[in-house]
Amino acid sequence: MLTFKPSSQLIFVILPTVNTIYNHIKYLCDVKFGVHSFRAIASKFAKDRNHTYFANVALEAYRKLGGASHILDAHKLGFIPGCKTMVVCVDVTNPSPGSSTNASSGAAIVVSIDQNLTQWPAELCIQAAFQKMISMLDGELLKSRLKLGAKQHHRSVSPENVLIYHDAVMEGQ
Repeated sequence: MLTFKPSSQLIFVILPTVNTIYNHIKYLCDVKFGVHSFRAIASKFAKDRNHTYFANVALEAYRKLGGASHILDAHKLGFIPGCKTMVVCVDVTNPSPGSSTNASSGAAIVVSIDQNLTQWPAELCIQAAFQKMISMLDGELLKSRLKLGAKQHHRSVSPENVLIYHDAVMEGQ
């Protein structure tokens, strides 16, 4: 097992075929080392004049390194542009009917961390089943995303506004 943290920003893997080894590589890169990774399949990569495939590979690398594949018109965003407003989307996925009584719900959050609304890092937590309110929203999940946004933009202040989207919230929640 590696005992150092790679200094790379992106690891590009060319695999001979589509197989499960990439799942292990992805886990190590994402969870253990915090490095972006993506793959290409050798047979597609080696084809002559496979321009669409190469364009998609290049676009994926560009996005993973922080580039934007599209930018919304700032004039149509109202108060959102300029990193003054962080857009937050949260949702909870509950176990299906008939699931084990020990089943848990998954709560997820994605936030905009750039002024163009192109970077949306996510975080997931597990909580008690059928709990629609996200138990960690006030604490860990939102704080981690605020810290990431500040780190990404080299600032020490939080956004002036936080706009939260959450479906199926009942009155009083």
